[in-house]
Amino acid sequence: MGRDVWTGISSHPQLVNAIRGNVTSKGIITPDEFVRLFAGEGLKRLLVGESFVNISRPGQAAVLNRVWGKSIELLYIDPNIRPEQGGATWGFTAQYGTRLAGSWEDKNVGLEGGKVVRVGEKVEEQVVAPDVGFIIQNAVA
Repeated sequence: MGRDVWTGISSHPQLVNAIRGNVTSKGIITPDEFVRLFAGEGLKRLLVGESFVNISRPGQAAVLNRVWGKSIELLYIDPNIRPEQGGATWGFTAQYGTRLAGSWEDKNVGLEGGKVVRVGEKVEEQVVAPDVGFIIQNAVA
């Protein structure tokens, strides 16, 4: 979920009350406390998007927005799944071929030249089972 959503959820009185044991409904819960509270429902991990992206056009003043926005993504992801063995997972990173690497001398850097090293891979993100995940959009105002 995005930071804006987490800010609203982490201080929700009913969640704070559930974790603090009816002592108070004020305060803030941690992501670990949230995961422990919903572990029985299958929640294993919570990621809170903190990043910003500049949405302005080149040459204009920077306009920064949160990358993850105001949505919650609930996804079942099996990190051990392989396409050839089947099973269910919301998505995975598919790799084409093998990783590539190469190096060469570059006389235009440093006092006595240098070595350029390039490493790369060809990958594509795949959504293979959209039925094992869902998105709650505009979770907060």
